[in-house]
Amino acid sequence: MVLNLEPLEAPDCLGWLEATTSLVVEASSGNELAIHKEAALDSLEDGVYPPKIDGDLAGLAMWGEGDPRFDVDLTPIPVDAPSYAGCDQPQR
Repeated sequence: MVLNLEPLEAPDCLGWLEATTSLVVEASSGNELAIHKEAALDSLEDGVYPPKIDGDLAGLAMWGEGDPRFDVDLTPIPVDAPSYAGCDQPQR
């Protein structure tokens, strides 16, 4: 998930990323961006905004062959059911 008020431009350092599926929600103001962020993410924790349990990112991602089996905190990513979009699975 990328949060940005400016037109989204991929920095060169992210050139290795390949998205095969995506969901884009555009926000025209800081207030609108805050509303989307509030619905999807918890507070910043160790440099990452973890997804809210049952928030807007719940059930949006499905693990695919070649995807990592663990998130940034080494929490297992479900391989047989939809899970949370992003690099972090929420801790229940």
